[in-house]
Order: sequence, then C-alpha cells, then structure tokens
Amino acid sequence: MANKGIKRTAEFYERLQKYILTPAQLKDNGFPEFVPGEPDTVTMKKSDTFLQNQCSNPNERTCVRCANRFLISNNGKIRCQHHWGRSFRNQPFSGCGCRSRSKGCVIAECHVYEDNKFTDVHGYVCTTEGTGVEEEPGVYALDCEMVFTTAGSELAKVTVVDQDLKVVYDKVVKPGNRVINHNTRFSGLTEKDLRGVTTSLQDVQDDLLRLFNDKTILVGHSLEHDFLVLKLVHRTVVDTSVVFPHRLGRPYKKGLKKLCEDYLGKRIQNKVGGHDSAEDASACMELMQKKVRMSSCY
Repeated sequence: MANKGIKRTAEFYERLQKYILTPAQLKDNGFPEFVPGEPDTVTMKKSDTFLQNQCSNPNERTCVRCANRFLISNNGKIRCQHHWGRSFRNQPFSGCGCRSRSKGCVIAECHVYEDNKFTDVHGYVCTTEGTGVEEEPGVYALDCEMVFTTAGSELAKVTVVDQDLKVVYDKVVKPGNRVINHNTRFSGLTEKDLRGVTTSLQDVQDDLLRLFNDKTILVGHSLEHDFLVLKLVHRTVVDTSVVFPHRLGRPYKKGLKKLCEDYLGKRIQNKVGGHDSAEDASACMELMQKKVRMSSCY
C-alpha cells in the first residue's frame, strides 16, 4: 500500500507540472521574491488598491473596508461604515448584496488596513533544496486566515492538507501586534480562539520549512496573499485563480466559492462563523484533481 501511495503521489506531482506558475506569472501575481544581493529583503508587485491608496502623510492610512483615510492616532474614535464583500464594475457587493456606492450596511468600531503586506519586507524565509534524490517533494494545499492588528493584516491561522485532503498541519497563530478586529466573517476566528495562543509566526515558518522543500508543489487560491502573511518565499506554485481564469482576464479573478460551484458542484464558505481554512485548502486540492482528470483522465 505504501508503494502504491508513493506512485500515486508521484504521478499527480508530474501531472501538475504544466500548471506550475512561471517566474513571470509569479511576479505578475505579486508573489514575494528576494532582492538580488539582499538576502534579508523581498520585493513584490504591489496591488493596484495599495498604489491608489498610498498616503503622503506617514501617520495616515486608507481603510480597506470603507476606503476612507484616517490618522492612526485617531483610529477607534471614528467608526467605520462599510459593506462586506467586493463590488466590481458597480455590481452589488458580493457579500451583503447591497448596491455599489450605497451607504454602508455594517458599522465597525475602527478602520483597518493592510499596507504592511507590501511595506514590511524583512523577516522572510525561503524553502530549501531537498536533501536527497529519494525524498518525495509532495503536493500540498495551503490556506491562511488573517486578522487586523495595529500593524495591519497579520497571520492568525494556517492549514495544510495533502492530496488525500487530510489535514497535516493546522495552527492558530498569535499575531505579533495587538488585534483590533478579528475579521470573523472571513477568518472564522474570534477573540476566544486566539486566547492563550503562543505559536508565533517564526514557529510556523520553522514548521513549514521542515514540511516543504523547494520542489514541493503548493496549491492554493491567490496564494500570494498567504505567502505575504507567512513571510514565505516559494517558487513551485499552482494557483487556482490562474489555472481557472476570469472570463474578463486580469486583474479580475474568480473567487474560490464560485469556482467550487462551477467545477465541483459544491458550495463552500457558507458557515455562519466565517471561512474554514481546511475547507478552502481542500477545495483548492479538489479543483486541481478535477482539472487533471479533465485534461488527462488521471
């Protein structure tokens, strides 16, 4: 049975080769990479939203929910009124269904921002070369959940599943700064979930570097966001947002929920308590298994 499992993994690994992002695709999609000659510094393509919302005042930020600018020192004094989800081309918001440009339907205690994903370019780790020719690099799907802190967007949970959809790593993580919003509607995390957690980002990085090597195929949806909060540089990536492109092309991307409805005939991200990282990671793995079967009868 063990040999059969290894053979099956090796075959799936080979079938996925054609979907691995090229260096140009990694760069265009905003994946971090080390600056030549500066091993402690990464660079990445900044998102259009970040570039549009940059503030000349270093103490000013743009809220990623309501798009209003605010002073960090005043955060919490003025509430944030916004819609949840996204609105493209003046369509209703994907989450709440409200009309574009209508008055926000949700009121939060403070504004939130995520500039740190593009400005905090130190503290990254890189997967290393496999130690032997017999070592199985493996195929894993990964998904992270983030919360908002006084520093921006930070890692709060990471889940890794194998090609059998078995969870092989699942950790709730203590952010490095004070949490100001748990983003529960999307992260699925509450204050109670983070209470007493001691696992740090550095602990997670150490664990993942033991689990993966540079040839391990990591599968996920818009994985650049996960890599930015993990502070991970890895170049062997299969991204379902690229494999299953939006009909309008870039910069548009189909959401994972929509992909699962269209290709797997299943609904995900319907839990009242928010997203489930294991569910999302498994969905990405299932999508690629379906893609491989469709293209090669694997």
